[in-house]
Amino acid sequence: MPRRGTVLVRTGKAWFVVPTALNLFIGPLALFHFPSYGLEAFFNAGYYWLIVVAVVLALVAMVLVLRGFLADEISGAKIWSIVAIMLVVVLSMATLRHGMRLSLVSPVMEASIAKSQAFQKEAQAAFEAAKLAPIATAAGPRGKVLAEQHGCLACHGETEKIVGPAYAEVAKRGYSAERIVRLVHEPVPSDWPDFESPMPAQPDVPEADIREIAAWINSLN
Repeated sequence: MPRRGTVLVRTGKAWFVVPTALNLFIGPLALFHFPSYGLEAFFNAGYYWLIVVAVVLALVAMVLVLRGFLADEISGAKIWSIVAIMLVVVLSMATLRHGMRLSLVSPVMEASIAKSQAFQKEAQAAFEAAKLAPIATAAGPRGKVLAEQHGCLACHGETEKIVGPAYAEVAKRGYSAERIVRLVHEPVPSDWPDFESPMPAQPDVPEADIREIAAWINSLN
């Protein structure tokens, strides 16, 4: 009788292992909430094998635990075997979780980079086309004419934002001619954090022309 009672108590305690093991089966269900691009990236990277590894090892650990509870004694070697198996399960699930995050973030980052690169190419093409266009013959400030000649007006409007800030907004900052020369040759994107695409450097624009453009820009304030 005492032995049967002991076995029943141990069997009852063993059932506490079941909810823990079920978590390993419920966790992969989160995959069904992935957007299509995340699920595709997840499987292409081979992370799904970690689900198989974790579940199989968890089942092995459950069998060993149940046998230990049902037996009168459990050896220290078996206990350490269970601990080692569950450690591998935990590491597998942690790597699986990391893979889920990467699968969601990586495609979005790649698409963002591709979009940014395409935009840069379009902006550069517009700049090159503007440089080849004939100089405007209409009367106007020489600085504005030079800005159009060098393709500046392809990305900056006089009063309206295009790709970069409007020159009227630049004028409000009161940059000196020297500062504008440096910014044209070596742009500082952090000066205009609200704009997604940084201005490409224009080292070929002569300093004398930039100074005249700067004088026209500052006259807009």
